[in-house]
Amino acid sequence: MSILVLVLESLFIVILDFKIHKTLYTPTIFLSVPFVVITLCAFCMTEKMGLLPIYLPSLYYWCIGLFLFWIVGVLISTLFSVRYDKVITSAFAFPVIAIPFQNNFFICLISLCALFIDIFTCQALAKNGFIISDHLGEELSTGLIAHCGLFLRYSSIASFILIKKQINWKNVFHLFILLSLMFYLLCLAVKGAVLITILAGTIGRLIIAKKTFKITYIIYLLLVAFFVFFVIYSFLFEEPAPIDFILTHIYFYFTSGIVGFSNYVKDGAPIALNFNLLFMPILNLYNKLNGIELQPVVSDIWTYVGDNKTSNVKTFFGTILIYGGYVGGIVTTIIWSMVCHLNFILAKSNNSFFFLNYLLLLAALLLGWFDCFFNMISYYEFMIYVIFFQIVFELKNSKHSIFRLDTHVS
Repeated sequence: MSILVLVLESLFIVILDFKIHKTLYTPTIFLSVPFVVITLCAFCMTEKMGLLPIYLPSLYYWCIGLFLFWIVGVLISTLFSVRYDKVITSAFAFPVIAIPFQNNFFICLISLCALFIDIFTCQALAKNGFIISDHLGEELSTGLIAHCGLFLRYSSIASFILIKKQINWKNVFHLFILLSLMFYLLCLAVKGAVLITILAGTIGRLIIAKKTFKITYIIYLLLVAFFVFFVIYSFLFEEPAPIDFILTHIYFYFTSGIVGFSNYVKDGAPIALNFNLLFMPILNLYNKLNGIELQPVVSDIWTYVGDNKTSNVKTFFGTILIYGGYVGGIVTTIIWSMVCHLNFILAKSNNSFFFLNYLLLLAALLLGWFDCFFNMISYYEFMIYVIFFQIVFELKNSKHSIFRLDTHVS
């Protein structure tokens, strides 16, 4: 019954969201549809793969969370329809986006950041004997290099969208930026960061090119996921990773959040454990300024999911419920729905910088079947870069003329 309710609710959201916004690239659609698809696959396959079955009543939490997330978005869109009357109309379907990152100044700035990251990463890799390890990951995820990495993750989405088949110096720089980021992220060995970046860039190209999502893109993304897993685990094993291991691990990666949360609920485990964890970057900023030890943001709650495996991921709403409880979960859902839908509106009001940030938000929502990524510092820092680029943009050229470009993607 709960699966039927979830499927019907998602179908209802897709139909109404498309009717309201005239696009399928909305926050709630990207949060709901992938979760439903993977839940149905997990429901059919988990026991065959040796994992525990899904505890179906746990899906009601997602039904409630999705409705709250969606209704807040509807209210936000309605309230802003007065301010953005020209945008929130029947033409509210992503107008042509002017992306300033074709300007020489921005390309040089981002390329210098990429060069710095390459040099630092190579030095760190050499110190670690050219072995990807936890020690190397810690070195690359703290201090100035970590912030440069986040800066490059945000700005490289533009390179992902803008790069074309023609050979010219701008495309060479865009390719250099993308390769530098992938090199850094693979050495960091954080699969989620790699996948979110690739997803954001892919979604951006589809939107700009005005293409609909096809089954071939899903196959393409699965192949990319396989490649990412293969490369990272091959580095970790110091030899080519076995294909059967990669395939099994990818399946576990796709289903561990859903199975983990469902069995957490089935076990009657406690909720409202630590509301602060959902907004840990803000708390850690306070801790940093006051000389207090920084708190970790990664969940340390492991749940048995079968086949001698445990999972510390609990899906988007699962993590929010476990750490925030009912009241904290409602507050957190409202806050992030507001953030996502405000970015959605500003992205479609022809603001290139909010558009890039919205792509990263969409990519995280698309992975909602895995976990909630919004307690990571990256999504707070991305907003800082939005403001930074907006200020530089306004100072550099108030008329916006040299920043506009042909957004056709070949």
